[in-house]
Amino acid sequence: MEAQLIGSKLRVGGYIYVSSKVDHDRKYWDCVRTRRQECTVRAVTRVGASGLVLLRGPSESPHTHAPNVDAAEAEGDARSGMPTCKNDS
Repeated sequence: MEAQLIGSKLRVGGYIYVSSKVDHDRKYWDCVRTRRQECTVRAVTRVGASGLVLLRGPSESPHTHAPNVDAAEAEGDARSGMPTCKNDS
């Protein structure tokens, strides 16, 4: 699954995540609906030799809502050209 950094946010599979914390070489991201207590999903990335690597995303931790593809695409269009990251699997 492809992930893309959009400014300070992460887009994976139509879902948008915001940075939650950094622990050593890993960065944890919460679904944007987490802060509204509507979803508890978290993604995890790390910086590898080839760039940002997605360790855990929506495939491993299903969201409680449908992806917001329109918002994710709008965020991406507004910041086109941002780097993508690779899945570790």
